[in-house]
Amino acid sequence: MDGRRIGIVALAALVVIDLVLIALALRPAPVPDPVVMPVEVGTEQPAGDVAPTPSATGSEAESFAPPAPERLVAVRSDGTALAVQTGACDAANSSGLEVDANGNARSVVVPGAVMGRLTTAAGGNLELVAAASDCSGQQSFTEADQPDEWTPQGPPNGIAYMFAGGTGITLSAATVPYPCEVKSFAPGGEAPAVLCADGSVLTAEGGAWTTQGTLGSGLAISGVSGAGGLVGLATADDCPGLTVHTSDDSGATWNRISCLNGVASGPGPVGIGAQGTTVVVVDGNGNPYRSTDSGGIFS
Repeated sequence: MDGRRIGIVALAALVVIDLVLIALALRPAPVPDPVVMPVEVGTEQPAGDVAPTPSATGSEAESFAPPAPERLVAVRSDGTALAVQTGACDAANSSGLEVDANGNARSVVVPGAVMGRLTTAAGGNLELVAAASDCSGQQSFTEADQPDEWTPQGPPNGIAYMFAGGTGITLSAATVPYPCEVKSFAPGGEAPAVLCADGSVLTAEGGAWTTQGTLGSGLAISGVSGAGGLVGLATADDCPGLTVHTSDDSGATWNRISCLNGVASGPGPVGIGAQGTTVVVVDGNGNPYRSTDSGGIFS
């Protein structure tokens, strides 16, 4: 083989080597096997231990069922009284009981089918708020000069009232939700007050409720003239009947005055009212009891 042919062969070999090297350089790199990292497995947390997620709107106020019918009692300046079983919206009509100065009682007709307020007005006569059986057409009335006669005063604007089976308690211009399971409502006195089923006594000011105190085993309350004046009825283990209580600080503290021994706490609602030194109680059977010494002795 001459030198020229040897050179050509050598050159060709170099070209082949270069092509092999280029091919190796262009080949994709091998994909490495995935690396498996250890994962710590936690214990599942019981559902009861999971922290609650905060609500965007905050906690909602608890809602309460409408109150049952109650018995309202208001005492006139002459010592006579009117007791009204309120009835309830779309359920039961009201009924009235007149109590004279000797404690004798007679049934009377009251305006409207359902009562939402019965109080003693500034002049010593009575005022009430009544409505139709479905609690529509609400009207305020004042007592006329003739017995058992009432003068309509138009819609009950600016005063507090509550209809059993209704949608809430009206305070001045607005109706607000029930603040608790309402047992009794006292619209008169220094401020509207409610007795809750748990015995708490709340008063309203500007649409807000403030807890004042507790009337244990309380059944009914009523406002009386004078700053913070309330009277109440309750039951007690040492009294086989009804206990009579008074408060002069809007229900923050209560003084037990007497025990009405043997007086029925049911089956109907009980009621109490006071004016001056006269206190009138109506028991669960609709029987009236009258005191002229601020609730000490009843007849």
